[in-house]
Amino acid sequence: MKGKDTAVAIFEPLGLDGTVEPARLEEADLYREALQLYRKQEWQMAEHRLLELKRLQPEVTLYEVFIERIAFLRANPPGPGWDGAFTFQTK
Repeated sequence: MKGKDTAVAIFEPLGLDGTVEPARLEEADLYREALQLYRKQEWQMAEHRLLELKRLQPEVTLYEVFIERIAFLRANPPGPGWDGAFTFQTK
């Protein structure tokens, strides 16, 4: 979040246990995989997963946000020991 000096985890509930559609759970699994690849700085594979998610759910802006971050981080590598946090420049 803009103005924070420490990383803040942000979560989005999918629904009550047992009520979430299987397709939504599969999407969440694919996103989890993309996020793991992103944190490992495996940009190509992370981007591939995010582009797949964007194709499946074009209205979800989160995937585009991460695709843009990958482009920035490729040009400005965070280096070893990076924890996956990203400093927002705008609200």
